[in-house]
Amino acid sequence: MEVEGAGGALLLKHHPTDALLRMRYHSYYTPDQRTPPWFFPTNWRRLRRDPQLGAQERKALGAIPSMHEDAVDLLAGLVARLTCRGDDEGWAVGWLIGNPTPRPLREQSGFDFIQLWGDNVNWTLKWGGYSAAPTSDVVRALTHPDIGIPGARAVTSSETRGEVHLRKASLILELHDVPVSEYFGSDNRVGLDEAHR
Repeated sequence: MEVEGAGGALLLKHHPTDALLRMRYHSYYTPDQRTPPWFFPTNWRRLRRDPQLGAQERKALGAIPSMHEDAVDLLAGLVARLTCRGDDEGWAVGWLIGNPTPRPLREQSGFDFIQLWGDNVNWTLKWGGYSAAPTSDVVRALTHPDIGIPGARAVTSSETRGEVHLRKASLILELHDVPVSEYFGSDNRVGLDEAHR
């Protein structure tokens, strides 16, 4: 990771592939401040520039399971379709937790969450929240005849559980309702219609 130029952008480098991700800050509300020195605070210019990982970073990196190339293709296909929608068919992925289609909110669910875990060819993606997309919408995006991942096939598909295979890889999709905390009980919670204004 390093700062580009005089603080104009933050560069993140993926060492195995040498890919660069350039991040620039600008405020939608203050477009006149889109030029340096407004991008980053000056302390970002003092970031470590060496790729050496600390002990805690090495431990965290070592805990990440390996991923088969078929699973990489399947999950990359999912990421590429996170904003897909089929208005004529009434489905939308909506980043999993921001469903743009007009359907009832999941009142029984609390905070939004997304969790991905697995190993080699078998992966599970879990998510939930008030406006979470049903798993059937995600399965549809991955296997759609026009925009789906070539070769991906649905094994199961329901509102709360689905499974998609691509060659050797398997992705289980699960929609969960997260319990609402006591703080957000009926006395303290804003009405759902007010929260979306």
